[in-house]
Amino acid sequence: MKTLLLSLLIASELLAQDRKVDATWLHRYIPRLSEAGGDLASGTCHYKPIFGEGDRETRVLRSVTRFGEVTLDALGNCQTVLYDRQEESYFVLEGKSVLHYGDQTYAMRTNDFIDLPPGMKHSISNSSEQTLRVLVMGFKIPSPTSISAPSLHPKIANLDDVKEETRWSPTSVLYKLLLGPPTGTRDAIDEAYVVTSFFWMNFAPGGTNFPHHHETAEEII
Repeated sequence: MKTLLLSLLIASELLAQDRKVDATWLHRYIPRLSEAGGDLASGTCHYKPIFGEGDRETRVLRSVTRFGEVTLDALGNCQTVLYDRQEESYFVLEGKSVLHYGDQTYAMRTNDFIDLPPGMKHSISNSSEQTLRVLVMGFKIPSPTSISAPSLHPKIANLDDVKEETRWSPTSVLYKLLLGPPTGTRDAIDEAYVVTSFFWMNFAPGGTNFPHHHETAEEII
């Protein structure tokens, strides 16, 4: 059996020469986490913070504003949000969703993912009688970064359609490159401001990736 992991690499606002604290790490066991309020939450939209907004240790994070799981009841709706200098990424873990993007709607299904730019109102709703679970990620865009007008039509991709490949590690680990910056050429979606790489790792039995660290980036696995 192979082990599958989602991994996210985020460019940090903190430069290496400006580091004021030693490198650290946070660990969360998701089944023990509690629901909290937040921008998205409603009576039928439940947000469970993992890191960032709603979590107890937000001071440690540099670029991540929120990383958590949203659960929508049958035919439930989340609140509409709009951020001027934040981008978000959604990954549908389970169920069928409707993405409300500006004045348009788009169907999303299990393993669909999307990058949501700043300056565009958006929300999600559950289009079925079954529970919907969505991984919601938000990131601060540093003030020197120039922000373009948001695309009128977002790109939605699906994990199952992305080709596996070797990347930074031994061949015992295969990657699916999901999301990266506009300078990228190999990701399914290359539109992110802050996310350096959002990818799926597939470990063969006994497989491992190379030991590594990121001097100026945060990583969530």
